[in-house]
Amino acid sequence: MQAVARTLLRSVQRTALIPRVPSLVARSPVVQSGVLRCNPSIAPRIAPIARAFSSAPVPPQSDEKRGYVVLSMLGKDKVGIVRDFSHYLTSLGANVEESRMARLGGEFAVIVLVSLRGMEASEGLAKFKTGLESAFPDFQIHARLTEERDADADVSAAESSSESAEPELLPFEIQVDGPDSPGIVAAVTKVLASRNITLSNVETQTTSAAFSGYPLFRMDVECRIPPSLVSEVERDLESVEEKFGVAISVFELEEDVLDDDVDGEEKR
Repeated sequence: MQAVARTLLRSVQRTALIPRVPSLVARSPVVQSGVLRCNPSIAPRIAPIARAFSSAPVPPQSDEKRGYVVLSMLGKDKVGIVRDFSHYLTSLGANVEESRMARLGGEFAVIVLVSLRGMEASEGLAKFKTGLESAFPDFQIHARLTEERDADADVSAAESSSESAEPELLPFEIQVDGPDSPGIVAAVTKVLASRNITLSNVETQTTSAAFSGYPLFRMDVECRIPPSLVSEVERDLESVEEKFGVAISVFELEEDVLDDDVDGEEKR
């Protein structure tokens, strides 16, 4: 709304209704609570604009409860698939809360958390999935109801855990680089799972490198590790390094970096 107001103000300036002076920026109109307001000295000239904004109808808000669905799609990659998928969700009034999208081989994979009114019941979920299957017949689609992740609840849980005897969890990233060979992912994740370490995000990639003569493997793992276990994890990962001939780095992340990765959306 502020951007529109500034555009309208510039339009009025071009017609010489408002003189251009250095201090005009300080008196430029702003939108507060949905109503265009401005300095009294220029109010008479843009009063019609202010009335237009203040009288604009506000879209009605439905009281219907929003449901949350985790949706996965897999199909042949093609140009425009993310655009079409996004437009379809928008047409339903759905909101994308979190998403991950990736091209794997010649396939394109999507996993997304969607919120939509009328989705709290299984009947609504079935209708939603049927509509997606009709709109994207070449994709394998799976959907299931889930719960909204409550940020306040996360904070409360973190506070209660800090007050209890449960250990603090620190965000870490583990990077693996080296020649590709079967079993690397299994070996790394076995080290973490043996200590009940939960993974927040895992990405792997294999690339061909002419200078090396063999495929190169890259793995990035984001997780939370109790401080008391960091040394043990590093020691066990050194064994993985020796077995597979890879280089493994373990370093602590800033707290907000890991949170942003979880909350943020990847765009294509």
